[in-house]
Amino acid sequence: MKVNENLTMAERMKAAIVAKIVQAGLVAEGDASRIRLSDVPYFIDWATGFGGIWLVGETVAGEEFFYSPEQWAVLDDATRAAILPRAAGMLFRARGQEFVIALQDCPETYTWCPEPEDDTPIRVELVNKGGSMSAAIDFDGPGNTTALLATESPAAIAAVNYKNTGIHGAALADWYLPAFGQWSLVFAYRNRVNAALKSFFGVNTNIAQATFWSSTPQDNIRAWPLSNPGTTSYLHGPSGSLRTTLNKVRSCSQYKCTKRFMIYGKD
Repeated sequence: MKVNENLTMAERMKAAIVAKIVQAGLVAEGDASRIRLSDVPYFIDWATGFGGIWLVGETVAGEEFFYSPEQWAVLDDATRAAILPRAAGMLFRARGQEFVIALQDCPETYTWCPEPEDDTPIRVELVNKGGSMSAAIDFDGPGNTTALLATESPAAIAAVNYKNTGIHGAALADWYLPAFGQWSLVFAYRNRVNAALKSFFGVNTNIAQATFWSSTPQDNIRAWPLSNPGTTSYLHGPSGSLRTTLNKVRSCSQYKCTKRFMIYGKD
């Protein structure tokens, strides 16, 4: 009888923990039954810190693949050569967020908004994030990009058009200009991101030592960029750039595989 009681208690504990994981948005409710108690430490890592990086994409036959840097390291050169051209990007997970980072920057530098014909700033229907701490909780890159496209934002257009560059498997995904919160996470873990890039490509392909646009507005004439690396905290960097300043762009995506992988933590 005691054994059964203990099992019931364990099941209750698991149900309570899984409910919190679903509530945090780390897994879809329909997939919650697949979580094991041994997976819980992974979800805690993902919710509170760094959750991992994987090279993701599809084979020509349409089979999804996911490789951590450690898994990639044990593949032979022929297998890597066949897989890499079909890689859409790197799935990045940290602090309860997940998205795919493009493997390369967009080719040029871009303004956030077109040059106005007069001194009137181009209006964007987005809520301004006047303080860097406010901007750091903006993760709506897709929504921001949709609004920016209506203004013919060069940075947003470049981010979306990454799909048409012919770079690796870029055409497999739909891309957007990441919000400041997303860039903040990437820069917070940029050493891990750069290490993963080096592992997958075999050479030093770090995210450029440059200033990148986010899709988050600061006020009516400025928007939030991020510098890599800054001399100060990524959350307390310099004030936003004028929207007509030229900065680099690297796209992000909610590539479809990100919700179908890693239900079981690091398995």
